[in-house]
Amino acid sequence: MTADLFDQMLKRYEVAAARNPQAYRLRVGLFVLLGYAYIALMLLLVLALAGGLVYLLIQFPRFVLAHLKFTLPTLMVLGTMAWLVTRSLIVRLPRPSGIEITRAQAPRLFAMLDGLRTELGTPPIHRVVVTPEFNAAMVQRPRLGVFGWQENYLIVGLPLMQVLGYPHVRGVVAHELGHLSRQHSRFGQWIYCQVRTWENLMDYLEQREQRWDLFTPFFEWYMPRLEAMSFALRRQGEYEADRTAARVVGVQTYGDALCLMPIGAEWLGRYWERVYDQVKHSHRPLGKPFHEVGAAFRREWNPATAAQTLQEALNRPTDVVDTHPSLQDRLRAIGYLKPSSDPLRPAPVALPALPTQSAAEYLLGAAEAALADQFHSDWQRTIQPLWQEQHKYLQQTRAQVAQLQQKAQQTLLTVDELYALAEGTLEVQGEAQAIPLLQQALQQDLNHAPSNFLLGALLLKQGDEAGIAYLERAMQINPHYTTEAAGILYDYYISKGDLQRAITYRHQIRAYHDQLATAQQERKNISLRDKFLPHGLSPTQLQAVLQQLMPNPDIVKAYLVQKEVKAFRDEPLLVLGVRPRWSGMGRKTEQLLELLTEQVSYPYPTFVIILVGENKPFEKVFEKVPGALILSR
Repeated sequence: MTADLFDQMLKRYEVAAARNPQAYRLRVGLFVLLGYAYIALMLLLVLALAGGLVYLLIQFPRFVLAHLKFTLPTLMVLGTMAWLVTRSLIVRLPRPSGIEITRAQAPRLFAMLDGLRTELGTPPIHRVVVTPEFNAAMVQRPRLGVFGWQENYLIVGLPLMQVLGYPHVRGVVAHELGHLSRQHSRFGQWIYCQVRTWENLMDYLEQREQRWDLFTPFFEWYMPRLEAMSFALRRQGEYEADRTAARVVGVQTYGDALCLMPIGAEWLGRYWERVYDQVKHSHRPLGKPFHEVGAAFRREWNPATAAQTLQEALNRPTDVVDTHPSLQDRLRAIGYLKPSSDPLRPAPVALPALPTQSAAEYLLGAAEAALADQFHSDWQRTIQPLWQEQHKYLQQTRAQVAQLQQKAQQTLLTVDELYALAEGTLEVQGEAQAIPLLQQALQQDLNHAPSNFLLGALLLKQGDEAGIAYLERAMQINPHYTTEAAGILYDYYISKGDLQRAITYRHQIRAYHDQLATAQQERKNISLRDKFLPHGLSPTQLQAVLQQLMPNPDIVKAYLVQKEVKAFRDEPLLVLGVRPRWSGMGRKTEQLLELLTEQVSYPYPTFVIILVGENKPFEKVFEKVPGALILSR
């Protein structure tokens, strides 16, 4: 199913969920039961077939023993399938990671939770977990998998409490508890378990490269619809939880909290960029970044930058990437955002005031420093080896840059050398020094895709619209730059408030991913129904392949063709068919396939088959392709 079709399906389900939430929940529940009914039916079918074989064994033992080569493998396959179906029902969700905090450590935090629980009538919160992320969430962990018995976890990020004020965090937590108060989380978690059940079953099949025709057609129909239905349900739950939070803390306070979230997240990203930039000059991390977040945020507060970040967040539309609606849709739903005459341009919003005291100071007290100490210790232990590796890499990059600079004084660098110099210069010196090198590379070769992409990205980052043309050219030359290049262009036009232009790039990304999915699917295997073309290799390329095949005495004949594909036709898929000196399947065939797949290099992606057993008919097909026979002895 394409992204556009999934989006259309999701919109229909969202309308149904908004029109009648209770009826929609019933509809989703019944759809989940349909999946269970199918699993039960398949399990009964498998057990019936196995029972039939056992019955034959009891009633007609001589017949069964005479055909043991058939009956024994059949019983093994049926047993495997029965275990597979049963195993798919076992869904164990891991415990949320983070540091559990107790009432004794943070009495004000738990007093706030007690008040919210009383007001909202929620079930108990069994554990409160603090994480180093800028986020908050309510997680229900079913102790018995799909059968329930929920354990409720409130997850609150320390950076979130360090950036926001107490009233704002109270609103954010009220939103999370709002899921529990209306039982959204319990039902949603149950639905999530069902999605995981089917995903586990599909993963199990794909990992073993098996095709179970019993399941595959149903999977392809059922899974996209289950995902879309659960997605719409969770998004509807977000709107209802927002209304709950606004009712508890007030529309103004909760709306301010929603506005401060993207401002804080964007600032925190820049904050950590500065932390990690120290690797250029220091072999170990400096300072205590987890301790300094709250003070640094207030010290560096810039109203103009904050207002720009908020406007960019307001410009972003609701999409299918996140179950949360867009910021403007959430603010409009609670009555914080005034109606706009232009649906593509939200009404202006006043910048919320900077919280003078952080929620962490008020709610955690001395526990804030203790939590920051623990996060800092864990972070240093994890980051230290990676930090030293990156520091060493940057030292080597400086040496390589110096070598290329010295070579450039003596001779003209190739376009690839100029690009390598630009990349290294960007890493060790910065954007301003890298841009002229990329421009120089494109003077040599205007169609050098990596240089077009990197130059376009750097120029747009600086606000120079000349970067648009470079990014467009990079995608035109190499469509595999689409995700990154179109993503940059989407973000750029969102920041400018040009939603219509931004959406065209979002569609471009979706179209690319649809094409990529098609390419992966048609390159996954081959069949006798496929059309095969001449291999199209140059004499030099063909000779390089033959030099690797000829020393192998097990190869009697080798055919090389190209499978006709629909997606990315300029990226051929070669098919190498090899007839060995033996005729049957077995360990030797597996070893030959492994050798040809892993130890032989090819100029393009190559699908290798051994022309024995069920693959034998491919030889007649390959014989009809001009120039396919490349080795015969």
